[in-house]
Amino acid sequence: MTGPTRRGKVTDKITKKTKDTSVMEKEASQEKKGPPAKGPAKEDKGPRVKPSTIPMNRESQVHHVSAEPTEDATRQEKYKMTHRLKKLRLTNTKVKSGRLTSEIESAIDKFIDHAKEAGVEGVRKEFNSNKTYVPYDYIFEAFTKNKDKNRFPDVVCLDGTRVVLKCDYGNYIAADGDYVNANWIELEHVDRKYIAAQGPLPNTIEDFWRMVFQEGVSSIVMMCKFIENGQPKCAEYWPMKQGDYKNYGKMFINNKKEEKGGGEKFDTYTLEVLPDGCSNSIIVKLIHCTSWPDHGVPTSGRMILRMLKLVKDAPPGPVIVHCSAGIGRTGTILEIETIISRLFKGIQTSAKDVFIELRNSRASCIQTQAQYLFIYTTVLDYIKAKVPSKYASMVTKFYQDLEKL
Repeated sequence: MTGPTRRGKVTDKITKKTKDTSVMEKEASQEKKGPPAKGPAKEDKGPRVKPSTIPMNRESQVHHVSAEPTEDATRQEKYKMTHRLKKLRLTNTKVKSGRLTSEIESAIDKFIDHAKEAGVEGVRKEFNSNKTYVPYDYIFEAFTKNKDKNRFPDVVCLDGTRVVLKCDYGNYIAADGDYVNANWIELEHVDRKYIAAQGPLPNTIEDFWRMVFQEGVSSIVMMCKFIENGQPKCAEYWPMKQGDYKNYGKMFINNKKEEKGGGEKFDTYTLEVLPDGCSNSIIVKLIHCTSWPDHGVPTSGRMILRMLKLVKDAPPGPVIVHCSAGIGRTGTILEIETIISRLFKGIQTSAKDVFIELRNSRASCIQTQAQYLFIYTTVLDYIKAKVPSKYASMVTKFYQDLEKL
């Protein structure tokens, strides 16, 4: 039996001068409709806000322990963040591309025009005006009933989009319920279905692999280390060495191949997944990003774009993206992928629109100004690299604003 298909931070203030992010190199040129996005009942009423329910900078916190708000970050953390952002560079790498349709050009033009007109300060205000947004159907009863399976007590898993585990399939019988802290991310004009999840806890590893097998997941993207700043961020949920295998409850995991990324700053693993009682396993590619700092953003967008290229080239099937809480770094990656996918299909979109759509599926996605700004710079990097002849000069104003910080 094979796996069945689906049923169905950082600181908020950037106070130092930042420079442009790196672009993706030549391979960028070789580069869903799920449940409708649930937004506010009426657009003109604006988003509802519940400041007390939205965790800030959650990924830097310890299991079931609240951290101080980003505004109270220590001077040392601010210095580290500024130091990382100062390393951002924009290269002149040329990427060949085919002719753009008028629809694609129009979509890209509109996105760039907004970035130029808003500037960095406008982007920061854009984030601040929406950072407390919650969807109108903000319901999470399953989350409340499964407290021991949640890494953080206030990073909720919305009922409307949560992944529901089957209690049995074939000869495999699970006695531990249908809950896992993970939500479907199915957005229009995105080729893949994604699942945004928290990093597995020691007591939820089996549930995590049940989800992988049940939904026929092709790839897993892990955006955190197991330990960051001396604090546990994710359980070690697969055998780390090539040739090793391990049972997690009734889920058998075999590490068939390990590839160290070296300069790419991410490692890849080829894993075999087989539940007890099943005769046919599935193969999953796991990409482990080791260079996204707990209190910051990457020094370059290049690695993120290369990683997304690996995901794009993976076999068909949903992709799980997770960090520790499954909202900050995870949401940032998903927004970058969504914006790029839509723009190069000729679909007009904005960072704000995608931000709202993501939060309609996974509560609290994208947590800080730095993450939101990184989304813009990485998308602009990609555009400039993909079509340098037209857009190289058009993105300059946004980067000039970065220089003025």
